Amino acid sequence: MQRRPSTGTGRPPPPTTAPGSPASFQRHPKAKPAQPGPGKPAGTGRAERPAAGASTRRRPPPPPLPAAAATAAAASPPPPTTSYRLFGLAVAVEDDPGKDDHTTVCPALAASAAARLAGAARGEAARAPGSFALPPAALSIVRKSFDARARGVCFSYVVDVDTSAAVGPAVRPRKKSGWVEAAPPPEDAAGLAWVGRGAADGGAPSTSARWPGGQGGPPPAPRRRDPVIVVGAGPAGLFAALRLARAGLPVTLLERGRPVERRGADIGALFARRLLSPSSNLCYGEGGAGTWSDGKLATQIGKNSAQVRAVLATLVALGAPPSILTAGKPHLGTDRLVRLLRALRVSLEAAGVTILFDTEAAAFEEAAGRVTGVWAGPPREGGGEPAASTTTLLRASAVIFAPGHSARATWAAAAAAGASLEAKPFAVGLRVEHPQALIDTAQYGELASLVARGKGPVPVADYRLACQAATEQGSAGGGGAGAPPRGVYSFCMCPGGQVVPTSTTPDELCINGMSFSARGSPWANAAVVVGVGPEDWGWRGAGGEEVRLASPATPAAALLATHPAFAGVRFQRAVERAAAVAGGGGLRAPAQRVVDYLGGEAGGAQPAAATPLPPSSYRLGVTPARLAGLYPPAVSAALRAGLARFDRGLPGFATHPAGLLHGVETRTSSPVRFVRGGAGEGGASRTPWGESPGLAGLFPAGEGAGYAGGIVSAAVDGVRAAEGVIAGLVVGGGGVVAEW
Repeated sequence: MQRRPSTGTGRPPPPTTAPGSPASFQRHPKAKPAQPGPGKPAGTGRAERPAAGASTRRRPPPPPLPAAAATAAAASPPPPTTSYRLFGLAVAVEDDPGKDDHTTVCPALAASAAARLAGAARGEAARAPGSFALPPAALSIVRKSFDARARGVCFSYVVDVDTSAAVGPAVRPRKKSGWVEAAPPPEDAAGLAWVGRGAADGGAPSTSARWPGGQGGPPPAPRRRDPVIVVGAGPAGLFAALRLARAGLPVTLLERGRPVERRGADIGALFARRLLSPSSNLCYGEGGAGTWSDGKLATQIGKNSAQVRAVLATLVALGAPPSILTAGKPHLGTDRLVRLLRALRVSLEAAGVTILFDTEAAAFEEAAGRVTGVWAGPPREGGGEPAASTTTLLRASAVIFAPGHSARATWAAAAAAGASLEAKPFAVGLRVEHPQALIDTAQYGELASLVARGKGPVPVADYRLACQAATEQGSAGGGGAGAPPRGVYSFCMCPGGQVVPTSTTPDELCINGMSFSARGSPWANAAVVVGVGPEDWGWRGAGGEEVRLASPATPAAALLATHPAFAGVRFQRAVERAAAVAGGGGLRAPAQRVVDYLGGEAGGAQPAAATPLPPSSYRLGVTPARLAGLYPPAVSAALRAGLARFDRGLPGFATHPAGLLHGVETRTSSPVRFVRGGAGEGGASRTPWGESPGLAGLFPAGEGAGYAGGIVSAAVDGVRAAEGVIAGLVVGGGGVVAEW
């Protein structure tokens, strides 16, 4: 069975196929796409302002209609619809202008739309061959995707059509959900953006855009003078700061890492000279961990929701290509993200936000169960107790806590102040790399030559794979007879990318993948991961050889070593330290061919160095090693079973000699979740949405808090946390933030 990429976006949900059945390869059959634009429904728009000089006196209501006239008016039909939204229009590759053109309506697309409308028309005249046609100007592109599923490789479109411009008889098509629907009002992307059109050149935030479903208009003056402190300059923290600044609140943004330009220099030193900065690396710094990644903008929270569209429109105003508003799988790449972050920083500073880089939230000041400030200072490179002479107490009216998925010391500091948190299941595994040409051929067949290393008319091929795998191996680590199957899936697939180190200390090794916008690398990589939970977290090494963790030197470090909520963190650290040892130090990655990893229950019967390793994109070097011993037996057994099944849907995935596994991928998401409340829960709560029940005034947000899984979803979550702060500080407490 050949696996084809779908037009869907976002991270795959846990697979649900029965144990022993073939893998579920996430074909994602055509489902009803939601409305791409937010489109205000009738009657919900803001009232227009009167013209200059016009009277603002409220006019008296018109007199009631006579009974006969009222009856006739009620019986009159609404005006006929002339604008329709059409879904799933197919255009052959040879007839399309290509993957990079999201504005041109080619003749083939216009013909496909005309055929759809004519086929659904009620009248015989419109259905006659050649009797109905649409000029390209009558169409506007809403969504463009590349569909390489089994039905045939083509571009797939969602378009809005104005039939009043059609040539031929009038058309009134039968509406069918997901096929032909009435078009919503046109989307005003510039109006959704939170920054002005000149934001990329230093423009200030827009004062007219409104967060969909949240507080709008100029707010009253805040009741407290202390600023809101935002901890972390990842997507959640940056967009939270932007929302707060637009509401008129004073904001101070703390980031333990460096601005993106200096961060890039530090990462260059890591790649070239193995110099790892513990506070400025691929996890810490402006933009967060997602900056040096593939820059995916796909999300599972509703790619067509008004909140997501507002985030995307803001990115466009900051300089992102407008195609991210219409692409089925939008992505930016690291190179574009760097430019966008600079523009966003300028916009935030123009709005009055104080940004403190190289500044760590070392501790949280608390009084009567409420956070009142943050002790901030230079990052503690060794993780020790902050010195009183190097930290300063910054008073805060509220704190948005958005530190990212690797901020272990910051998590512990919040827990020490009373924030409520719990352990959260997450996923771990290995990152597999193949020649990109292998993936292109497996997915596109004879059209693979049109990829041209990202320069051709079709996109560089990707994949999403998932299955349920039985764990038939030993009882240690949650396996054994009768153990339920585990979900195995590909994660963060980077076409035309490279494998990169995401370690924050030299004695703990973890990796990830990244791509530039062109996706022109000769390699394709993705993590193959399996979920882990409490049944796995007690494992500390193969053969009973526990990987010793350093003795806690500070109260916060003691919490990391003992608090039940940090059990997953301790598991992460044990695996990462074992991987660092297996790689031989210097952040070299332990690696093994896929065919050898599948060669036996111990992860390959041959000596680790018997077969030379194929080339790898990992620039710090790889060391031959047996990777199965890095995880509990049940986890390794599930990974081997998943890899074997994936080969059935993507030929060569597990059998090509150049397929190479790298260890280890452990930071797919946060292993902790900071508990937060919601306004109106139980019908009596007066707590603003998102506030910590254990530490009032603290609003956890984003991936590090356990609530998001990507750039866009983290940005949306940060804005929602900001709305919770606004509800408490401006509205007066207990204000309900709209759910979606």
